[in-house]
Amino acid sequence: SKPDCSAPSATALSQSHGSTSSAVPAWTLRRSDKQVSGLEFQVGSQSTSALYVLDPDSDMDSFVFRTGHQWVSSPDGCKLGVPPTHWGITAAEIRLFRQWCCNQRGWQRGMPVRDMVDKVIKAQLKLGQSFAVACKARMPVQVAWLVSHCWEEDTAEFLDDVLFMMDTAVDVGIFICCLSVYQGTEKEVHAQVTQCSDNIDEGCFAQVLSSVKRHAGRVLVISNNNILSRGEGLYSRLWCGWEAYQAQEQGVPITLHPRKCSPAHIFGKGDVASYSLRYGKCGNPLAQSMADTHNERQIKTAIESRLGWEKIDSKIKIAMLHAWREAGVTDVVPFLMDKNDKVFQMAVLSLGVQNWSSNKEIVEKTATELAKHVQRSPENITSALRKLGPAGVALLARLMFSDEDEIATAAQKAMRRAVDEAAQHTEVIPMQLRVAQYEAYQRVPAFRRKPTMGITESAICRFR
Repeated sequence: SKPDCSAPSATALSQSHGSTSSAVPAWTLRRSDKQVSGLEFQVGSQSTSALYVLDPDSDMDSFVFRTGHQWVSSPDGCKLGVPPTHWGITAAEIRLFRQWCCNQRGWQRGMPVRDMVDKVIKAQLKLGQSFAVACKARMPVQVAWLVSHCWEEDTAEFLDDVLFMMDTAVDVGIFICCLSVYQGTEKEVHAQVTQCSDNIDEGCFAQVLSSVKRHAGRVLVISNNNILSRGEGLYSRLWCGWEAYQAQEQGVPITLHPRKCSPAHIFGKGDVASYSLRYGKCGNPLAQSMADTHNERQIKTAIESRLGWEKIDSKIKIAMLHAWREAGVTDVVPFLMDKNDKVFQMAVLSLGVQNWSSNKEIVEKTATELAKHVQRSPENITSALRKLGPAGVALLARLMFSDEDEIATAAQKAMRRAVDEAAQHTEVIPMQLRVAQYEAYQRVPAFRRKPTMGITESAICRFR
């Protein structure tokens, strides 16, 4: 049978999912003298003036290239410009997209997203509208969530992953670059991504992330097994790493896919401690487009002119450690080897008390690395260990009896700080700290005990 090559319509959406009003809000318009555009669009209790009326004589063939925006037609026949903040797609429309894809001539089971964009989306959607905007069952939806992914994954599996992570958030507008950005010519894609600006803070993804923050949304990070099989992680892609950094800076929560969230899925199979976004690429590393090359230059220039690579890398690692801690992922031992104090501190907290008390290998490995960090930054490390309670304090106490005088001295300084802070905040009472010191002291052979250790024989007798 002849494939359906038309964009999905409101009728198609209603047939697939019942009444459109139950899945997504319908158009409602009202006149407003206060709006320059002359129109204000209202959805339920929300209203927005981000959409704007276009001149009836506008050249729509070049509209995307000239403005970086997309367009829709309202029920009364007006053409309206749509900025990136309204390129959201809902769960119902993602299901519709998957159904629509299967009816297209270029569709193949198992095809990666990159091929699907070339053979399906670009072949069928040519009117200056992405799939998200072309769904005419409702007004353009404001973006509340952002999906961070690369285009190497199996398309059907990726869509299933997104729907799984959206769970019951059926009406939430979500930004998925392959479905939200109009996949036109290279110049049109470039205009949308950059929003016709050389400043990356004014580009499409900056606007989208601001919308996510306004709606108290989140960033969904979805890696894939195809990229993992090549030894790469999601953050071998420059855009994905930049999104993680920006989310961390703006306080937007990051949620990882539970089955694709290992350190290898995120950073690759190499040495995690030596990971750097510096080597990341935009788009297809083997065949970069003009837009990819420009985006890569923009991001690298922004990083090098601001914090620099080392600090950006640390912030990305900390963002992932925060997300892993929420997800209960404890496979973070490689981050204990990181030379950055704050990354190490977050790794300590991510391991949690249970792993510290039950895993001897982790304790031994951490003790070695902790010695290096205590010398450089005793304040930060003390804070992390104190939050672990007695298990963390016991580890610090062990370092007080190190063979290396510098480490022992730094550990003693950190322990004194811990005692003072505990007395002020009652998080770990001084007695627990002293018990930890005593237990560590008892493990030290008598001939290695030093007067500077801070524990006298009389004090030990009192504990007995």
